[in-house]
Amino acid sequence: MSIAPPPALMFERLEAPLAPLERDRMIVKLIVGLACLGIILFFSASTRGFVQRFLAPLREMVARIREVDLAEASTLTPLEVRASSADFAELVADFNHMLRRLSELNAELVDSAGQQKALNMQLESRVAERTAALQDALLRAEHLA
Repeated sequence: MSIAPPPALMFERLEAPLAPLERDRMIVKLIVGLACLGIILFFSASTRGFVQRFLAPLREMVARIREVDLAEASTLTPLEVRASSADFAELVADFNHMLRRLSELNAELVDSAGQQKALNMQLESRVAERTAALQDALLRAEHLA
């Protein structure tokens, strides 16, 4: 009758030849993990550059929109941004068209306000003349009565 080795001893005999395979498997897992991390970092960096290329001109346009002031002519100059896409180029062209139109409308408004002021002054002058004439007529009527 042969005596069987204890189960723990049998497990050690099976584990010893598998150790190099387990080490190789861990190295492969580590390499795959590092490759995945490298790919993620690469895409993160390239995505950041891609987004910045599109967002920088858009941020500049938003800043210009916020600073538009009809009373300040320097804020109505056309936006000069290198367009990163056809859609953005169209947006910049429309924005510049809007600025030109706002500038034209503001000039018309200022001109109309000047004309209205001149007309108001003429009207006030005529009212003053008419009031003086009416006062003279009232004084003559009082002398006659």
